[in-house]
Amino acid sequence: MTQVKKSTGRRTRQVFPAEETPDGSKEIIGESAIRKFQVERLVFFSDAIFAIAITLLVIDLRLPDLDTTTLTDRLLWQHLAAHSSTFLGFAVSFYVIGTYWLIHHRMFYHVTDYNTSLLRNNLIFLLSIVLMPFSTTYITSFSNGVVKLPLLLYTINISFTGCMIFRLWQLISNPKHRLSGPLQRAMVTYNKVRALAIPVVFLLTFLLSFISIAAAYKLLPLGLLTGSAVKWYFRRKHAFLQG
Repeated sequence: MTQVKKSTGRRTRQVFPAEETPDGSKEIIGESAIRKFQVERLVFFSDAIFAIAITLLVIDLRLPDLDTTTLTDRLLWQHLAAHSSTFLGFAVSFYVIGTYWLIHHRMFYHVTDYNTSLLRNNLIFLLSIVLMPFSTTYITSFSNGVVKLPLLLYTINISFTGCMIFRLWQLISNPKHRLSGPLQRAMVTYNKVRALAIPVVFLLTFLLSFISIAAAYKLLPLGLLTGSAVKWYFRRKHAFLQG
């Protein structure tokens, strides 16, 4: 790729980069195309972070170290039962990360430009995603039905993630930033509510731990139903969710 330059008296000013076409001529790349490419780079980078975070979740799922000469189905079932919290934590976190990836995917479908604020807030959001494998391992390893700290850290992680996706929707839907075309208000509201719904459920669950910590851990899977409940509520009133 070469640079197309324009002479203005004694100074030479760069206008746009250009690339050679098959016939040897120069084709100027417009500024809008360059900015679109930068948005695509941001999306590709974000997708890679999501993929790595989900992959790291499975590392904590280990095969049992059992003597194969005396192995029975009962022993295998006992091992699975003893590590049920690990599998539950993996399932919940996989769902949460996958849900926020879908939200992030839908969001950037509307993004046509970027600015420094979008880059920074997206990076902070991805920080919450890469912390998910750690908080998942922490809660599955140390949740003994007595201590609250593992649940607290996991709740903070989930809340951090939801608040950042909410912040991204605020940036993108604000016309003054010119990061997207006109957006339906109902669609933006739906995505903001859905981004915060899961953190609200986890915060309520953590508060429940002060009454019964055992019940709080058992209610964690309710987060799996939160997104569907929000979608059902908005689907009754708005056509953009039909189908």
